[in-house]
Amino acid sequence: MQRLYYGEDASQKISRNLLEKERLDEGWTIKYLDESNGQLWTLYHVEELGTFEDILVVFPIPTTEELIAIAFNSDSLNEVAASAVLLRILESWKKIEFREAIVNRLKKLEVDELEANEKRRFEIIIEKAELTDVLNRREVLGKHINEINKDAAFFYQTGAFCQALLSSLRPPDYWT
Repeated sequence: MQRLYYGEDASQKISRNLLEKERLDEGWTIKYLDESNGQLWTLYHVEELGTFEDILVVFPIPTTEELIAIAFNSDSLNEVAASAVLLRILESWKKIEFREAIVNRLKKLEVDELEANEKRRFEIIIEKAELTDVLNRREVLGKHINEINKDAAFFYQTGAFCQALLSSLRPPDYWT
C-alpha cells in the first residue's frame, strides 16, 4: 500500500475516497478518513520553490527510517518524491536528522550499473530533499563556534557530494 502521495497524485487520492474530518493551521493541514478501511490520512499544503504542492501522508506519519526506506525502495516515484519532501519538511519543523543516513546510502551506489528508472529515483531524492543545498540547517544558538563550523562543513561536503552525484546521474548535455 502506498503511504505517501505528492502533488497531483495527492489530489486524486483525496477526490476518490477520502472524507474530510478536520482542518488545522488555517487550512494548511487537513485530516481525512478513508471510509473504505478506516485509515486516517493527513494532507499538508507545502510551499515548494515558489509554488504550493500537496503531500498526503498516512497516519501515523512514518518514522525517519521508514521515510528513507520508502525513498530507496518504493515502486512509485511519486511516493519517492513525497518521502524526500517530507524528510526535508520534518528537518525544518522538528529538527530531525536524515541527511547523513541518505548520503551514506548514496555513497554506496555504482552509478554506471544503475538502470534509468533507478537514476531517476536518486535524482528525485537529491532534488526534493534539497541535498545539494550547502546551507547549515542545524541550530546554531548556544553552540560553540567549533561545533557550528563542524555542522557547516558537514552541509558543505554533503551538498558538494550530492551535486557531483546528481551530475553523474544525468546524461551529459553537449550543448552547454
